Amino acid sequence: MSFQVDVRQLPAQHAAVLELQAHPSNMSSAVKSGYAQLAAAITRAGVAFAGSAFFVMEQVFDDDHPAQIQLGFPIALPFPADGDVRCTELAACEVATAIHRGPYDEAGPAYRAIEDWISSHGYVAIGYPREIYLVSPADTMDPLEYITEIQIPIAHR
Repeated sequence: MSFQVDVRQLPAQHAAVLELQAHPSNMSSAVKSGYAQLAAAITRAGVAFAGSAFFVMEQVFDDDHPAQIQLGFPIALPFPADGDVRCTELAACEVATAIHRGPYDEAGPAYRAIEDWISSHGYVAIGYPREIYLVSPADTMDPLEYITEIQIPIAHR
């Protein structure tokens, strides 16, 4: 499969985030309950959602060690912390991005396409990749219909 890699400037954005650890065996349930916790906190705060859910893996997992992940939603305004949910500002940045269509566990080729593009166009990755869920299990139960935008922050070499 071929991927179109684009470069975009992202503006700074308020976000509600939840950081947690999850093992491969419970990743799906941890993410599902985490997004429910986030949505409930945002709703309680009376703040408007300002975009699609996102996922950042800050530490890769293996069978013996959990991954450190961050779940989030862009929001219109920050609000006081609510349990483990806190607000932050996502810094403005330049990203290399591509769209993956299909199950999340098949996104590897999209990541490789972005990484290859970055190295061949005079850039370096400067942060953790972010997945933006444009069409997700909240929209459809068919993983073949999922649409995920993968963003990797970049800078010129």
